[in-house]
Amino acid sequence: MLKKGNWWLAGILLVLALAPLAVYWYIAGDCPRVSAAEAKEIVWQGDKPGMLVDVRPAAEYDANHVLGAENWPTSEIATIEPGDIVLKHFADKPLFIMSESGIDGIRAARRLRALSMDAVLVEGGMESWMAEARKPCAAALARGATSEETLKPFYYRPMARYEQWAAVVAALVIKPLYMITALIAFIALWRRKSADLRAIRWAVLFFLIGESACASNFLFFDNSSILTDYIHNVAMPCAFGLAAWAVLEGMEKRLIGYASPDGTCTARPLCGDCVRPGDPSCGLQRLFKLAIPAFLVLSLIPLTVHTRMVSYNTSILGGVYSYSHPMLLQIQEMRYLPLVAAAFFAESFVALVSKKDPVPLSKMLFAVGMGAFGFSMLRTVFFVAWQDNLVWASFWEEATELLFALGVVYTLWVFRRGLYADLPQAVRLDITVGATHASPET
Repeated sequence: MLKKGNWWLAGILLVLALAPLAVYWYIAGDCPRVSAAEAKEIVWQGDKPGMLVDVRPAAEYDANHVLGAENWPTSEIATIEPGDIVLKHFADKPLFIMSESGIDGIRAARRLRALSMDAVLVEGGMESWMAEARKPCAAALARGATSEETLKPFYYRPMARYEQWAAVVAALVIKPLYMITALIAFIALWRRKSADLRAIRWAVLFFLIGESACASNFLFFDNSSILTDYIHNVAMPCAFGLAAWAVLEGMEKRLIGYASPDGTCTARPLCGDCVRPGDPSCGLQRLFKLAIPAFLVLSLIPLTVHTRMVSYNTSILGGVYSYSHPMLLQIQEMRYLPLVAAAFFAESFVALVSKKDPVPLSKMLFAVGMGAFGFSMLRTVFFVAWQDNLVWASFWEEATELLFALGVVYTLWVFRRGLYADLPQAVRLDITVGATHASPET
């Protein structure tokens, strides 16, 4: 699908996909860490009992913390010096550093290790600990406490019966259905050669990759794998962007004819006297000079949404299940992707106003921006609407993805005559009559 001159863009996208991983590895790569399950096992049964150190601010600790955990805020850890008397209380024992989501704990753990303390980061912090609390463990490690050591269960949200069935339908009906539908679309697009159909084929492929990663997290990792979630959050913007490019390419080549050599553009009745593409007075170009900055502004909306820890346990048809939306993913969806979208929209606008033949490059950059923008906005809307009841965020996201897969297949079916015209005539499939036949010699 990529022309030789477009490999640089693929390289940029690869760098953007790997950049968050590289930054995280740079920050936390040399910081020893254990999972919440491993930390609980060591604290509960280890030969050398460790200490849970909650590095959240005192107010958050007072509201709810693991029973037995001691509060030592990161702000205080950052200011201590070798020889401070407070170090003696925490010396000679493994320290398991707990923060809200594991991010702030990195700084605390690295600082303590610099002071020769045996500090280990608990990955996922309180988010992952609460998910582990539903599994067999010491009672103290499965419950929370207030500042007065009043026992209280970790966040538990009961679900109505219809909500439980909504979760089951989303996981066991909707997801398999759109995976099968997307696979059918990919097979139907396998031999297509036109640019728009190749783009939608790659969009469907990235869609399948992302959703396969999501399904594997559910089936094999008990929804605890950040890596599979990250793969999903990289593949889906790619799918969104390629789908946007396919729509733009198809609209231009098959409907509008904006850049057609003979100048037959369907927008001519609107523009009046037509000027050739590239002229600043072209009506469609002027329209996009307004639309692109508008999308740039809209892409910044998620930056104003507050991230927050979202993790709670619930019951689904008799089984215990943990819902969460990890902070790392929130940062990716509501901080990183909006900035990526804004950057590509800005580049698209610059290309449109400065190049002699601006449409191809501007269109591609705009599609990339739409990929990051579309997925970021989708996740932001669902998070804001249902952050306290994630079953509906999950259900409606699955339903939206089913609509995408069905939309692709339905569009291919409705416009099968024109879309299948790019096949060699000798092997063209006449879907209209449901039979394969050889076309007349030309």
